[in-house]
Amino acid sequence: MTEQMTEVKRCRMGSKSAAPCQFVATEPDPHYGGDEPAVCALHAADEPLHEEINEYGLALEKVERYLKKARRDENTVLIGDLERLRADYRERLDFFYEVTNGLRAANRKVTVYPGV
Repeated sequence: MTEQMTEVKRCRMGSKSAAPCQFVATEPDPHYGGDEPAVCALHAADEPLHEEINEYGLALEKVERYLKKARRDENTVLIGDLERLRADYRERLDFFYEVTNGLRAANRKVTVYPGV
């Protein structure tokens, strides 16, 4: 009986950097499509969080601009609404950063599979 050797693919995240991911690719890359494993489970889970961080970061910048204009116009109702919205966006961003930082810390603690 012959054993079939399968090629083990590493995660493509950071592949062009000095510190590429050392984990086995188990998930398709959502940005490139296809069904072939291209990223590890950690990076597959982490990617949607980064998209949320980008979206809320852009929204927060716009809220800050609108808030500046509302203050110039002395529109107290709008100022109150925008301040609450700004606080909500900051809270969400803090949460997303906390989760991604936790994932990164876990990534550093996990042992890479031997022989990969």
